[in-house]
Amino acid sequence: MHHAQTPTAPPSAAQVLQRATSSGVGPIVCYTTDDTKLEQLVRCAKENAGTVYCLVGIHSDNIKRANDRCALRTCPSPTPAAPGP
Repeated sequence: MHHAQTPTAPPSAAQVLQRATSSGVGPIVCYTTDDTKLEQLVRCAKENAGTVYCLVGIHSDNIKRANDRCALRTCPSPTPAAPGP
């Protein structure tokens, strides 16, 4: 199935965050339940510290895969979040 194409490129995450904060939105909490996206989520929170916070969990459908990755020591080490304002 093919969806309609937009004439311009979609906004980047940085553009979306800039528009949100300019409009008074914040703080922003992002989450994932997919262990393959942990690094991307943590990186986004670190790059936008003070605006974006991450919530990390493992969906029950992904427990075996997450455990296997951690056993191979390929999962990221969690970093405690700094207390908010």
